[in-house]
Amino acid sequence: SDGCGSHTHSALYPPLRLRALREEETLEAVAALGLAPANVTFLRLPDAGVPSSGPEAQAAADVVASVAKESGAGAVCVTWAHDPHCDHQAAAAIVRLAQPKLGATKAFAYPVWGWTLPQGTEVGGPPSGYRVDVSAHVAAKARAVAAHRSQTTDLISDDPTGFRLAPEMIARFLGPYEIFVSMPADAA
Repeated sequence: SDGCGSHTHSALYPPLRLRALREEETLEAVAALGLAPANVTFLRLPDAGVPSSGPEAQAAADVVASVAKESGAGAVCVTWAHDPHCDHQAAAAIVRLAQPKLGATKAFAYPVWGWTLPQGTEVGGPPSGYRVDVSAHVAAKARAVAAHRSQTTDLISDDPTGFRLAPEMIARFLGPYEIFVSMPADAA
């Protein structure tokens, strides 16, 4: 999404300025991970309004498939469909819509807020996928997370209701492992 819903009461960062900031933060974060800005495509879908079906969702899916194909991606990674955030669920639905056009490119999901689900929450059968040791890259991950100043600091100080990542969530993001759950195309 465009991120404009994170600080809806800020006069200092009205929607277009906030979107620009969030995109700058993203480019800084991917640079910390060793990627060039040319490797980033912003869809600018509305925060808290990312479509999960219909023509807009299909158009986003077509962009995802096109970018994956043009870049020669071996995998598309997206937020987990069971994450308790509407945009994360919609993003997973968009990748599901893209899967028929991905060819041999595999799709994987990763939890963000899924770690906060109450124990025993039903999310389907046991997952399959990968637990990847990224301990050698924790410093780069920390720089990437820190790049998102609008979500990790008091940068936007005029909206007390604005979103800010809790320290325990940041700590979870900086762990030595990443989890990627397989999204088989035949289950789409």
